Amino acid sequence: MNSAAKKLYDQTLATIAEYKKGGADTAQLEEELKVLEGFVPETLSPEKTEEEVKKIIESLPESDRVLKNIMPKLKTIEGVDMKIAKAIVEKLLA
Repeated sequence: MNSAAKKLYDQTLATIAEYKKGGADTAQLEEELKVLEGFVPETLSPEKTEEEVKKIIESLPESDRVLKNIMPKLKTIEGVDMKIAKAIVEKLLA
């Protein structure tokens, strides 16, 4: 449910931005956004995400410290932005 709500939330945000560019009324969409906020988990900060990535890397044997082993573990942590997480993992593994 959280990922579906997050996707709908992001789509609604994008729609509001487009409506505002065109000068259209966004009041109804903004109300919908407020409802969706209750279902979307709070996104971890980049710093907190990096902490979680480091914990996962440290928990793995040296030979298993690769992207394909780390990313699935990150998906289990609520609030992780996977795009940010991937960039952090790549930076730390480099």
